[in-house]
Amino acid sequence: MTSLQRIARYVLLANGFFMLLYGVVVMVQPDLFTDNLEIYSGTSMSELSKSHSRLASYIDMIVRLNGAFNVLLGAVGMIVVIRSFRLKKKWLFWIIILANILGYLAPMTFDQITGVIRYPEIIEIVVFVFSLVALIIIWPEFRKKSL
Repeated sequence: MTSLQRIARYVLLANGFFMLLYGVVVMVQPDLFTDNLEIYSGTSMSELSKSHSRLASYIDMIVRLNGAFNVLLGAVGMIVVIRSFRLKKKWLFWIIILANILGYLAPMTFDQITGVIRYPEIIEIVVFVFSLVALIIIWPEFRKKSL
C-alpha cells in the first residue's frame, strides 16, 4: 500500500465517522435541519406545528429517520473500510462505493428539490468528491484481488 493509498483510506474512515456524527446530531436536534423545508414551504416549523401538528410531527420523524440513515451508513462505511483493507475483497470495495453514493446523493437530491444550496450543502458536495477521489486512488489495490 502506497502512502497515497494510506491517506485515501484515512479519508474514507473520516468520511464514515463524520457521516455517523452528522446522523447523531440530526437525530438529537432535528430542529437544526428543518430550515431547508421552512424555506421551501415558506412556513416556519413553529407555525406548522400550531396549524398542522401531525404534519410537523411527521416531518420531525422524517428528519430523525434521515439521521438514523446516516448513522447506519457511517457505521457500516467505517467497518467496511477497516475490513476491506484487511481482506482486500472487491465486493467490500463496491459496498464502500454504494455507501458513499447513498449517503451523499440522497441529501444532495433533497437539497436540489428544495432549492436551498448554502455553505453546508457545498461542503457536502466537496466531501463527496474527496470520497470519490479516495476510492479512485485505492482501486488498484482491489483490482487484482479475487471476488
